[in-house]
Amino acid sequence: MQLNDMLASSNCFLSIKLNYIGTKSQNITRNSVVTSMQQKYMIVFLDGTSFSTSSTKEQVVEAANNNITIISVSMRGPLQESLVLSGRSYRRFHVATPKELAPRKDIWESITNIICMECKGYAEVVYLLDGSDSTRRISADFTRTVYAPGVIEFVTGVTQKLTTRLIRKGVILYSQVPTVIANITTNRTEIIESVQSMEPQYLNTEAGAAFKASTELFEDATPPVPYDTQRIVVYFVDGSVTNKTDLMKEAARTREKGILIFAVGFSPAALTADLLMATDNPSNMAKVSSDRDLKNFVDIFVDFLCQTPPSLTAVNSTSS
Repeated sequence: MQLNDMLASSNCFLSIKLNYIGTKSQNITRNSVVTSMQQKYMIVFLDGTSFSTSSTKEQVVEAANNNITIISVSMRGPLQESLVLSGRSYRRFHVATPKELAPRKDIWESITNIICMECKGYAEVVYLLDGSDSTRRISADFTRTVYAPGVIEFVTGVTQKLTTRLIRKGVILYSQVPTVIANITTNRTEIIESVQSMEPQYLNTEAGAAFKASTELFEDATPPVPYDTQRIVVYFVDGSVTNKTDLMKEAARTREKGILIFAVGFSPAALTADLLMATDNPSNMAKVSSDRDLKNFVDIFVDFLCQTPPSLTAVNSTSS
């Protein structure tokens, strides 16, 4: 199927379900349940008018309430019901007869572009991962202790979704001392393997030293990027910071260099005051009760990175 091939070539990871409209229009949204943070699309192929137009309208409203975007493909000309389903013109497509649909590569390309929006962000990101004693967790079989799995899942999830080479990532694991476990790179495999194999110290929470190490990591990154590239630190902490004076000083120095800081506490023990000390901006901080809840931020952060403004000097150098 051409659409499947195009979605695959676009590195678009989808769970596809088929639903039928007509006398069974009540199944539209009920059979399309996925996790709340996933972007949901429904492609509806029409070969006529549904048995109950009013029922279809009700289900379209329900789909909208569940954040499902409907794309309609009419196989019998521009049917009026296609407008009811998809609303906006750029999500409506039609052919005169079903047999004309297969060779319409332009339709498949347009649908692919809607579902698999190109990530156009341009940034460098350094993850600061708390490796203090409080990040120990008990394994599912109760036989050993493991590092907070939600943190690993977050970094892995974001990395897997960012296929663009214009966003580079690095990772620092910190506790008593900071350790660079992945230099800034575009190599997604390197980032994922580094967080999955890291060995925390499980000691104190010396976050100030971690921020200092992050600025050095940005400065030492190769090849160098334009000076006005957006640099971002994502700071994870599980409890109270050991040396708050160092945190305040080093985080302030990081911000003075134009580096944007996001602070995330992933347990009730993480102090709001410590998060604010790092970001100096309540809008750039978040707190969850468990590291497992970090998965809720994956798509949000990916969307943010994909919208980071490109460096003007990078645009100029690329076009020359």
